[in-house]
Amino acid sequence: MKRFGIFVDGSNLSGSIGKLNIKVRDYEAFYQHIFKEAASVWSKNVIGGGAQPDCQLQRTYWYQVGSMDNLVFGDMKLQSQQREYFGNNPEVLAYFTQQAQAQFPDKAEGELFADAWRLFWDARSGWYEAQLRRLNSILGFNYKVQESCDFMQIIECGHWKVDIQKAVMMEKGIDTALAVDVATIADSLDVVILVSGDADAIPCVESAKRKGANVGVVDFLSGDQQGRRGKQASSRLHMVCDFVIRISDSALIRDGIAIPREKREMDLTHD
Repeated sequence: MKRFGIFVDGSNLSGSIGKLNIKVRDYEAFYQHIFKEAASVWSKNVIGGGAQPDCQLQRTYWYQVGSMDNLVFGDMKLQSQQREYFGNNPEVLAYFTQQAQAQFPDKAEGELFADAWRLFWDARSGWYEAQLRRLNSILGFNYKVQESCDFMQIIECGHWKVDIQKAVMMEKGIDTALAVDVATIADSLDVVILVSGDADAIPCVESAKRKGANVGVVDFLSGDQQGRRGKQASSRLHMVCDFVIRISDSALIRDGIAIPREKREMDLTHD
């Protein structure tokens, strides 16, 4: 019995699914589909064809975001720091001054600073609350999936660091946790399957191969999968892995595992 394990970078998977414009209906069936495709490609391309050995998916390890920076917008120190940034950033100041001018056309430009600051702060507060709702949605999703799938383990190791000035988030922790687990768990697996397009995964691939495991990487494609490569995948990662498993949106839709995303969902969400 050949033992397979799937290791999933949740953020990379989210980006791939989003680019395919599909919604996965059943993640247990989704990972079983990946496993079956992986076993077939591995048998043909790595061990040389013939009868496919018995294969078993031991577990799917799914690395997800579990926390984010906690900002208190009523904190006067935070407001003071951001007000200083606001006043010293000409582009930001000009943009929100223009917005304030549109709301208060009778005021002179020199009188609009307080209004522009309020608009800036309200915009940043609204953006942060939206990210917090997004995180809570991810945590709720994680719980439902974990409860419904026995062979799947969700590891909430990722953390969003918030840059409130630029209204952007930087994810930390997922790559490291995934790499450590691949290197550790590879001892008990014959085949490691990566759902990740990040070249940072190369060292853990090499570690798993040194321990005797074959390593494959999943590549998600839109439409016909012949002779193409997904945009989410690193060519360097492809080269260091033993084989590539190409998963197309058309196959997922055909098998009832996914459905096309509605336009409104495409505009408002990012699975």
